[in-house]
Amino acid sequence: MCFLQKRLDCKEPLNINGNMTQVTREKRCESMLMAGIQNLLVSQDVFTHETFTVKVLEILMLLEREAYLKGSQGCNDIGNGSYPRSFKALNKNSLLINIPRTRSGYFKPMTIELKCNKNK
Repeated sequence: MCFLQKRLDCKEPLNINGNMTQVTREKRCESMLMAGIQNLLVSQDVFTHETFTVKVLEILMLLEREAYLKGSQGCNDIGNGSYPRSFKALNKNSLLINIPRTRSGYFKPMTIELKCNKNK
C-alpha cells in the first residue's frame, strides 16, 4: 500500500453514513501533497527554486504522458522524447522546460494546455 493510501485509511471525521467526506479527503490529499513538495524543496540543495519548479512540472507532464499511453486514447501510441520550450517567469527573463511528446503528436500535457487556453 502506498503512503497516500495508507494515510487516507486512518481514522478521520466520518459523515452520517460512516464514510470520510469527499471534501475532507481532497483537503487531506492537498495538504499532504503541499507538505511533500515543501519537504522535497527544503531538503535538497541541488536546484534553485526556479529549477526545482521546472523539474516538478516536467515530472508531472511525464506522469501524465504515462497515464495517457496506458489509457484508451494512447493505446497505439508511444512516448517519443520531449521538445524544449522557453517561458517567462515572474523573476527571470526565460526558463526552459521540456515538454514530453508522443509519436502520434496527439498527447498534449494538461499543465501546458491550461496555460494556452487561458491566453485565448
